Amino acid sequence: MNNLQMTSEDIEYILSAEAVRARATTMLSLCKEGKTHFVFNNTKLDASIEPLGQLILARYPDPKAIPFHSRFRHFVVEGHDYLGDYSKHFPLEQLEILAMEIELCLVSVLVDAGAGADWKFKSLNTGKSYGRSEGLALASLELFFSGRLSSHGKPGCVDADGLINFSQQDFEQVFQITSTNPMNGVAGRVKLLSDLGNLIKERPEVFAQNRLGSFGDYVLAQMGAEIFAPKLLTHVLKVFGPIWPSRLTANGINLGDTWAYGCPEDQGPRNVRDLVPFHKLSQWLTYSLAECFSRSNYKLIDVHLLTGLAEYRNGGALIDSGILVARDPELLQQPLPVSHPAIIEWRALTVAILDLLGKEVRRHFSLSEQEFPLAKVLEGGTWAWGRQLAFKRNPNGEAPLKLQLDGTVF
Repeated sequence: MNNLQMTSEDIEYILSAEAVRARATTMLSLCKEGKTHFVFNNTKLDASIEPLGQLILARYPDPKAIPFHSRFRHFVVEGHDYLGDYSKHFPLEQLEILAMEIELCLVSVLVDAGAGADWKFKSLNTGKSYGRSEGLALASLELFFSGRLSSHGKPGCVDADGLINFSQQDFEQVFQITSTNPMNGVAGRVKLLSDLGNLIKERPEVFAQNRLGSFGDYVLAQMGAEIFAPKLLTHVLKVFGPIWPSRLTANGINLGDTWAYGCPEDQGPRNVRDLVPFHKLSQWLTYSLAECFSRSNYKLIDVHLLTGLAEYRNGGALIDSGILVARDPELLQQPLPVSHPAIIEWRALTVAILDLLGKEVRRHFSLSEQEFPLAKVLEGGTWAWGRQLAFKRNPNGEAPLKLQLDGTVF
């Protein structure tokens, strides 16, 4: 772990969507100069707009009506509303609904990192089995409404002691993990939940009565009835930053999903110019929390200032479509940690090229950035496109790069 000495302004900058976009744009410039592991093929990008537009219309005939790319999308599978199955038994007032949905999204997103191709979850409601994001979403619903995350065993409630006392054995039982149904990164997920419980106890000014859902009251107290999306991300990063694995810190502050790049390995990062932030899970969480506030009739502001998500579905689409080409084909065969320069480049290029795709798709549909922010580009097309291309290439739908996962990044 490296603890950098940085100004408070630099830390504030790294913990922002603005920094994610700026550093990604710089990486694209390096790529165009031939200084990365990848080649950018603009012709393939131009050729992808028409089929991507067709995919979007097939999924959502009215592009303006596309919902955000948030965790709520995965609670509806094959037309069945699994969240509705549970929540209809909980008649609540608006603020209680907000707190409950915030708790659900926080827990569900924290356990959402790639599970691997072999794991499946069988729904207790329908008996159908699902893997990947849908399976994780339905398993997290079962966990949330089981009462296991409440110190009082209360369904639909998450508090500090419930999270702290939730063991790996409990997790494996709820998520139906066995030797024949394995999941990647189980220990990392359980530790995130436990660390979240400890954080709740340490921040009573944010989490009243040790309830996770009190984060909603905290945000409303800071912003009022209008939720400014970039500021919501900042609150997410600052409040929940301590639970992420401490890869890099600055002045003792955890920088989360931020990576050293372009500096001598034996020296480590020296200043802000050596850092590339992504905040993938935090932005995914912010999109999901923004929808929680929207569902409770709070106004969202400047959602378009958030970025695309640097993860393997969006990034995989760029490689599978030929928009990004590995300079050395052997790169795609090597197991790589997420700290590897090639993975950092791939993730940054994903963010930058998603901006380009978003711009062209908006032009295709004659929509503005406010009407069609990246939250809708991701949901309408690029994430589904990435999954579609992955399964076309590989029957297990795996990423085109071999990733060494720990359950806390992708």
